[in-house]
Amino acid sequence: MAKYQQYDDYKELQSIFVEKIPMHWNIEPLYALCGFKQGKAHEPFIDDDGEFICVNARFVSTQGQGNSIKRCSVNLTPAKLYDILMVMSDLPNGRALARAFYVEELKNNYAVNQRVCAITAKKVHAKFLYYQLNRSPYFLMFNDGSNQTHLSNDAYKKYPVLLPSTIEQVQIANFLDYETAQIDTLIDKQQTLIQLLKEKRQAVISHAVTKGLNPDAPMKDSGVEWLGEVPEHWE
Repeated sequence: MAKYQQYDDYKELQSIFVEKIPMHWNIEPLYALCGFKQGKAHEPFIDDDGEFICVNARFVSTQGQGNSIKRCSVNLTPAKLYDILMVMSDLPNGRALARAFYVEELKNNYAVNQRVCAITAKKVHAKFLYYQLNRSPYFLMFNDGSNQTHLSNDAYKKYPVLLPSTIEQVQIANFLDYETAQIDTLIDKQQTLIQLLKEKRQAVISHAVTKGLNPDAPMKDSGVEWLGEVPEHWE
């Protein structure tokens, strides 16, 4: 388990999502540190055999896993290496709003769809910024829980980026890469265990209702192919 040490000095921060930061950290608006662009509609070009992966809200929220991938034949807004792709619109209390996808490789030729933006880090470490922006409480505060949330360009550009030194940004990003990988591995193991337990649960139920509880009971052929033998006294 990771152990964290406090910094020697902190300063108060008038912010809705963090009360104080280390004394030597700075704050700058996102627009001063990054490039920003909105995705464009690729729905007219959806093609199962398309060259490009359409990065929509579902793709981002699932990190491109499962059956979430749509392909398109035209790329109107290509993503760059190390871009941060973020969902700008979602239903009330949706789980995709402000979810981020980090472009670590470009072999998939990502096409950024509408309602998703691309943030290009220029004066800040990209992976550090990704961890800071992903589902940030700053963005989630725009969700009123009753109406669909549409984050504006202005909401993104004015985001107050917390800035430690460049060296510390790299250290934090590397630390989070390692720790989250460890946690993801534990999650995978637990999910495997859960699946095995579900199978065992079903097997226990099936055995009890088709074979009974007495392991020494004499058995007979049921005459049913999928059922096999049943206790002799059963009908």
